[in-house]
Amino acid sequence: MSVGQKYKIYASIFFAFVVFYGGLFYYSLKVGNVNIFSLFNDNFLLFFFIIIFLFRKTKHYIKKIKNDFYGPSKYSDINIFSLIKSMLSIFIYTLFNFGAIQLLVTLLEDKNYPTLIKILEAQYIIFPLALIIWEFKILTYARNIKKEEIQIERKKHLKYAENMEKYTNLAKSKENGLMTGYEPRKLQQVMIKSTPLMKGVPGIGLSGSGFSEGNIKSGALGELNFAKILQQNNFLDKFATHWSAQYPSSFSPGPDNISKADIDCLIITKNTLFLIDIKMYSQGNVTWKILDNNKYIYAEDNITGNFAYKPTKMSQNMSKATERFKSKLDLLGVKIKVQPYVVMLPTDRGIGNIENVYWPGNIKCISVMDMLAILEMEKPFDSKNEDAMLLDSVFKWVLKDESGSAPKFDFN
Repeated sequence: MSVGQKYKIYASIFFAFVVFYGGLFYYSLKVGNVNIFSLFNDNFLLFFFIIIFLFRKTKHYIKKIKNDFYGPSKYSDINIFSLIKSMLSIFIYTLFNFGAIQLLVTLLEDKNYPTLIKILEAQYIIFPLALIIWEFKILTYARNIKKEEIQIERKKHLKYAENMEKYTNLAKSKENGLMTGYEPRKLQQVMIKSTPLMKGVPGIGLSGSGFSEGNIKSGALGELNFAKILQQNNFLDKFATHWSAQYPSSFSPGPDNISKADIDCLIITKNTLFLIDIKMYSQGNVTWKILDNNKYIYAEDNITGNFAYKPTKMSQNMSKATERFKSKLDLLGVKIKVQPYVVMLPTDRGIGNIENVYWPGNIKCISVMDMLAILEMEKPFDSKNEDAMLLDSVFKWVLKDESGSAPKFDFN
């Protein structure tokens, strides 16, 4: 738990005491059947103290919680002047508190409220003790924050050194990972049989993507193999799929030909639109993790503990795509869940473990086996549903062709 989180709890506890104190005072006057206005005139300073105390502490609580800062100054630490000032204010508060409690006890002595009187008398000690503890917490906040900042920086530098050791000793994993039965060599002879629910050609939109030739081949193979895997599990007949789908335009029909960003595969079930980003990274006996900055994914060799491959920067594409598709569905009034995933496919060396890997935007990265398990729980696409027919017509015309972009015509 961070220092800021701890102090938010401390502040809430102290403020709860302030509320309790105000409520206790009010309740004592009420059960004592005291005329508050006449008592106020006779004991103006005591009541003025209580009102100022409650007001100031409430104001300070709100201010500190809102600004997420709990010290007297961003640059202060415990010093003799702040300590004297704090102790003097506590002394003055305590004197007025003593007078106020004594007044209440005197008023209740003939009312037969022994328990309430004991609670009030306990405030002789609890009230100044609460103030002292809270003031001490405030005075030590800057020092604790500084300690936390130093610890964070120390951990960063030690982690950097650890990662550099793994990076400089980088060596390709020599052992296979988990064999899934969906390795490229096993899928090589599988032929895609188009179905009425399948729109577009897997991998076709990569030709004009601007990626390197190697990345284009890998991406096209990934989309093609994913389609084959869906076919082998009869999902191409069960769900609507759209391949190499460009972002839909925000406020008009057709694709967004300005960004030209795309999604490898859209899978539409009865209740869910899955946005799938397919990754066909080099595999082996590795564990996929993300660096502490949440910007890079890397594979750690399970035998040596070193990096098996160079870390790869994770793009914002899926996060942006999710927002775009959600806004499009909202514009069309279609009530369907949008669920994005980054899906890893095996290579001929199997697939590694995936350890809490999330792309920017909290997009979960899962294996193809996990994706299949998720789809197994989904209900079939209903092509006769009015919203389903609309989605099919919308997404059909954002699919990329051989040119690397989706065709668009302005009919206005």
